[in-house]
Amino acid sequence: MSSARRSLARLEGEHWWFRGRRKVYLSHLRAAMGSVRVPRALDVGGADGGFAEALTAFAESVVELEPNDAGERSVAVEHAGPRLVGDVRALPFADRRFDLVTLFDVLGRAEDETRALAEVRRVVRPGGLVLVSVPAHDWLHAHGGDVPRRRYTRARLRRALEAADLTVERITHANVVLFPLLAPTVMLFKVLELLRIVPTSDRHTNLSVPTPKWLAALLYRAFTSELSLSGRFDLPFGHSIVALARRPVPSRTKRVKRRVQLVQCPATEPTAPLPSTPVRTETPTPAQLSPTQSAPPRAPLPSEPPSTPIEANDARPSP
Repeated sequence: MSSARRSLARLEGEHWWFRGRRKVYLSHLRAAMGSVRVPRALDVGGADGGFAEALTAFAESVVELEPNDAGERSVAVEHAGPRLVGDVRALPFADRRFDLVTLFDVLGRAEDETRALAEVRRVVRPGGLVLVSVPAHDWLHAHGGDVPRRRYTRARLRRALEAADLTVERITHANVVLFPLLAPTVMLFKVLELLRIVPTSDRHTNLSVPTPKWLAALLYRAFTSELSLSGRFDLPFGHSIVALARRPVPSRTKRVKRRVQLVQCPATEPTAPLPSTPVRTETPTPAQLSPTQSAPPRAPLPSEPPSTPIEANDARPSP
């Protein structure tokens, strides 16, 4: 881990930026999942301890993976779950292993975006959720020892996710309220770096500048105030972008699930009866009867009075 990332790891627990980022990003996850808690989640890039502990509210088991494009593998200490170091281009997990995969500001640092997203799709189960956050606007690039290789627009991030066969459910900007404050601050730091007033080594970033407690509290409130807006509609601008996508469910599985739903929830509306075909019945003739059979009695017509057998003593002489 670089010295810059070690510095960020120390800041993630208490710095207003990381606290606000967790609350805003996880609010999008809560809106997508509701009160559901899935069995397994993978946090790619969260091995510094920023998000994994908070993700235990969404999954019973959380695995943290620290990306290392060089392909190094080593087991670290446990936090909210197993913590690993691995290559995001070849995730050390079986296919369809996780129900939820998160990449918080990791995709922009990946050496190969296409392979990274292909691996994410491989390890998430069909119907599983993927949350990706990335930095926006190339001109907002600030100094840091572990800076992103790429910044995104919503259209570019959507194309990358869809190219990996992930169905985008929502894509919105974040860090909206702070955007008017962050943009001039970043530009000021760039000028100070050019004038050699601010150090440009890996040990110094714009987040390492001491912030008074009263200002940190104010900035945190400004950061999290966008929750009242992001819950209603997608935001058109901001410092970052958050996307929610799912791995598609195969069509055959969809048909099976639909069939199960129909069996479990039969239609309540009565179905129309099929048109009945009248059955023609015929009385067999005496010639068609076998010797042991006799013709069935003929039912009297409605207008025909029932016949009564005439007894011998009731016979009357004819005139």
